[in-house]
Amino acid sequence: MKTSAKKLAQKRAAKNLRDQVYRAAIKARLTEELGAACANCRAKDRLQFDLIHPVVPRPGTMSSTSRLALYSQLHKLGNVRLLCEPCFKHKLKTGQLPSTPPPAGL
Repeated sequence: MKTSAKKLAQKRAAKNLRDQVYRAAIKARLTEELGAACANCRAKDRLQFDLIHPVVPRPGTMSSTSRLALYSQLHKLGNVRLLCEPCFKHKLKTGQLPSTPPPAGL
């Protein structure tokens, strides 16, 4: 590998690492600000962000950095909450949150 190609690869690797650290910090801050628990059942593991009133059709198609930036902005407007994976899946299937915590296998 040529020296310039090696330097370019090192710069890309450093940028990727910085991006990962940035995304982890934003995610941790948002999670903490949202109470670090499912808004529905108060579970503390397998949490994911949920838009209360969707403003984009499929946030999952966005880059993770763009998605976190969107969640940060929408959090300021009170439009983001944390849901555990079972509650989130139930919401996706039925369109509403479960009234009781869903079974762990859902």
